[in-house]
Amino acid sequence: MNIDGYTIFCDDIREEVGGKRSFMGVYTGTLVIHGDFPVILPKFCMSVSLILERDIRKIEDYVLYVQLPGKEEHAFEADVKMKDVVKSVTDGRLNESDDGGLRIGANIIISPLQIDEPGFIRVRANQSGGAIMKLGSLKVVAAA
Repeated sequence: MNIDGYTIFCDDIREEVGGKRSFMGVYTGTLVIHGDFPVILPKFCMSVSLILERDIRKIEDYVLYVQLPGKEEHAFEADVKMKDVVKSVTDGRLNESDDGGLRIGANIIISPLQIDEPGFIRVRANQSGGAIMKLGSLKVVAAA
């Protein structure tokens, strides 16, 4: 089963009237740190969108996680159980993507976030016993 998706990295995520979502301070590939490492960001947000196969019988459990530069342990990790996805499908809370797959969204907010060194913030999903799916990365650099 394939998982596809992407991540929007930003300073804040706001839920608006009418079901809209606003992203404040969106990073476009690089987060530039002014000052010395380690640095503490008061708030850091990631809006993760996963696109799964429409046939829910083929979908496996997976782990969604975030890795920070220079760290082996995950800054964030969540087990996604397919029984919860199946319930969302039957409750009508998931959106169909253009290709007929299921689209699941998750907003991850880390406050505060300490970044110890330059590198990449990586968002990944790992299927049970399967491949690691890349859902986005943000380069962290020191200002020149």
